[in-house]
Parts: sequence; structure tokens; C-alpha cells
Amino acid sequence: MSRVLLLTVLLLGTPLFLLYPATLSNQILLVTVDDDTGRLFMATQGGLEHVEGDERRHLLFFDQPPASYTLIYLDDDLLIFGGEKGTFSKRPVIIGNYVEAVWGNDLIRVTQVVQFVQREGTGFEDGIILRYEIENRTASNVEVGIRVLFDTYLGEKSRFHFSLADGTQLEYETEFDGFFISPAWESREENGEGPCLRGVLDGRLVTLPRKVVFANYRSLLEQPVLYGVMKNRRFHNLPYSRNDSAVALYFGPEMLEPGDPAEFSTILGLCGEGEYVLGGHEEIFEEKTALHPQKTGPLAAANREEIEQLLKDIGDIESMRNSMDRINALIAELNKALESEDVTIGEERLAEIRQALREMTEE
Repeated sequence: MSRVLLLTVLLLGTPLFLLYPATLSNQILLVTVDDDTGRLFMATQGGLEHVEGDERRHLLFFDQPPASYTLIYLDDDLLIFGGEKGTFSKRPVIIGNYVEAVWGNDLIRVTQVVQFVQREGTGFEDGIILRYEIENRTASNVEVGIRVLFDTYLGEKSRFHFSLADGTQLEYETEFDGFFISPAWESREENGEGPCLRGVLDGRLVTLPRKVVFANYRSLLEQPVLYGVMKNRRFHNLPYSRNDSAVALYFGPEMLEPGDPAEFSTILGLCGEGEYVLGGHEEIFEEKTALHPQKTGPLAAANREEIEQLLKDIGDIESMRNSMDRINALIAELNKALESEDVTIGEERLAEIRQALREMTEE
């Protein structure tokens, strides 16, 4: 398939956050969430210290929009997260140490959260967790599931596009479901050097998929519901595309009663040993990602809208600056007001917060 690869963005050193405001970055990784679609792109920054040649390299394809996306199964209907069958009530925005987007329609409300994770005991944040919550907004039971599609970049010049945790290398399209799903998969370049992308399928923070498919990207794009792999078919869809591989993770389906949520999560990171943790921010992740409906308290509608706008302004500032204690304190105060039934913020304090934001943008 035709690619619009922005390789020059990385090679020439242009900061990607200048193109996309919803960007997380550290010395190892860079992750952007597209403002119009909520789709994901991932690349290395400095990479891992002990790995040569993994600096400033794409891990997922950067099409326009990015090619990696999530499909939602709702009863007999198909919806693409960020697509035309719904609207964003919150476009991707940085809130503290994560990117959050909320999209949906009259039937469902879907919250997507992207956050760095670190190797347990190391402190190195060399992975991300991608998490979804789907809330049933109808008065009837609905069945929901998702397919997360990662358009991988590294293995497409290699004979073996992927490998599994037990060392098995995949030369042909492959499907795993039922009781046997590898705890992880990897994608690396042909010579085995440079960057290596690793997907975590089983672990403390992730949801075990119902099915995992390694196949041609275009084929998966054109067959969103049932895709049957062929045992001896390489990663081709001739004559349209060659060696264009992707990974599809299928979660659910789950039956939801009115108002109930379903949660699904998976992890992408660089190859290495050790399980991922949230780096001491698990309480923040659980309580501040808005993955549960906000409580209604004494805040007036105008006051709530103003607080939500201030959170968005903080996200815009955070995308251009390093994390600061001052910003985190403001986020904590605003989130507490939004989530609590008996905490409000007076007009005088709101004016002080607005002034603080103006000062930070001028520094």
C-alpha cells in the first residue's frame, strides 16, 4: 500500500509534538495520538542505552492518519474509534502523564488512554499501555468487543516478520486463539540489530486477547470481521502489497447491561526482560483517567465546563514542556473538583489558575 512516511521528521530532528499536541516523549520513546482520529504512532527517541542503532526509528507506520487503529464491534455493527459513526467529546489531550480521548455516540462511550509503563525494578519507561473502556449508554443489553490493529514497521524486509516468546519465528500468516496464545510477540529488522518492538499479550496490566492474527495489513483492513489465514501464505496481498505485515488483537465479546463498562488493555514496548508496571502512578491511572463516568456534584454546568477547558489548556502546555510539579498540582486540584460530589472551586481560585497558566506560557 502507498505510504506517506514522515521519516524526515525524525531524521532531521523536528520535534513531533510540533505536529501533534497529544505527544508523550522521554529519552527512550515518542508516542503521538492523532488529534482527528485518535490513532497511534510510536517511534524511538534515544532508544535503549545498550542497543546500538535504535535511535530515532519508527516502530509503527506513520501514515496520514496513522495506520494503526482500533475497531469496535457493537452487536452487528462495526465502528472505528475516532471514525464517522461517532464524535469526540474529548479530543486527544495530555492530562498529567497520559493521553486521553473520549469518543462515541448515543449507543456507547469509548475512552482511550495511552500511558508510559516501566520495567519493574528498573525505572526505565520503555513501553506504553493502550487502554479502552466501552460504556453501554442504551437502555438495553449490548454485546461489545474490539480489534486493535498495529501496523508494524520493522520486520517488513525480513524473511521472518515476527517472533514469539518461545523463539518461534513467523514466516507466514499465523493465527492463535483459544488456550494457546504466546505471552508476547516481537518485530525486529532482518539482521536482528537495531530497534525491536515487543507486544505484551499476557501479564499484570493487560487483557489476554481472545485471538491474535499476524497477517497482511491490507487484508486485515479489507476483512474487519472474519479473517482466515492461510498456512503457507506469506505477508502479501498481491498485486497490491508485498511484505506489508500487521498484528490484530481481538478482545471480547462481552455482554453489557445498561450503564455497564467493559475494559481492554494491551502493551507495546521495546524488547527486554521483566514485567511492566505503571511506575508508581497506578493510583493516578486508576482514579484520574476518567475511565468511569464522572460523578455529578454541586458544580454548576458553567463551572464544570471552565474546569474542563483549564485541563485542556494544561494539556496544551504539557505537550510543549517537561512535566512540572506545578502543573501536576493544578491537575490534581481540578480533577478532584470534577470527580467529587462535595468539592468546588471558587471563582477567585479559578482566576488564580488562569493567571498561573498565562505565566507558564510566557516563561
